[in-house]
Amino acid sequence: LPINLAVHLLTGKPLPVAPRAPAQIPIASVDRATLDRYAGRYRLASDETIEVARRESHLLIHSPGGGVSEFYASGARDFFLNTGNDEITFQVDRHGTVTGVALYGDGKAAGGGELAFRLRSER
Repeated sequence: LPINLAVHLLTGKPLPVAPRAPAQIPIASVDRATLDRYAGRYRLASDETIEVARRESHLLIHSPGGGVSEFYASGARDFFLNTGNDEITFQVDRHGTVTGVALYGDGKAAGGGELAFRLRSER
């Protein structure tokens, strides 16, 4: 924390031990056809829209006010932001149709995911 650094600089008090870095999540291999199925537009409860696109072997997520973020697979339907805690899980119905995506801003372990429903293709 910045306050700890300030106290250290002013008083010489030792800094607390830094927390351990989180374990790195291994990147899973997901075929491009599956990634392409996730591409599309999804609507949040706030009525804002996020867009998902495939780039090579990972996904790009464009969210309102958040710019574009790169998500990598940790499983067939699960993805993580390699520069933060964000995770997403795609929702698929019994026919294999992608119906939505759950967004976890602080990771699944923190709970509180927000569901965005897939919008029909405008083609």
